[in-house]
Amino acid sequence: MDNQVLQQFMAYGWPGNIRELKNLMERLYHLSEGTTITTDYLPENLLRHRSRLEKSEEWSELDQHRTLKEAVTSFEQAYISRALSRSTSLQECASQLGISISSLVRKKEVLNSKSCYIFLWLT
Repeated sequence: MDNQVLQQFMAYGWPGNIRELKNLMERLYHLSEGTTITTDYLPENLLRHRSRLEKSEEWSELDQHRTLKEAVTSFEQAYISRALSRSTSLQECASQLGISISSLVRKKEVLNSKSCYIFLWLT
């Protein structure tokens, strides 16, 4: 079995569990012409599936020049902003995030001040 096929297998979610894997292995065995199973024989749904490994590699490429603290702050800011935009009140937002209103307000102030600082630093 080709290494790329193995990587696709490991990345795929296998919604049909072991039965899906077993059926695919039998199909690949009968379809392959040579001694090695390559990605040419994989079904479209498996090929279209984007591996979790690729996604994590994209993140590492995007964030090469950021510290963990900067990445966490950026994520937290985006997450809280999204939650705020979907909520009708701070109470509802805090409840959805699983934090108190005072924590939400404090985080919001800290994140807003950091984003202003970063913006000023970049300009």
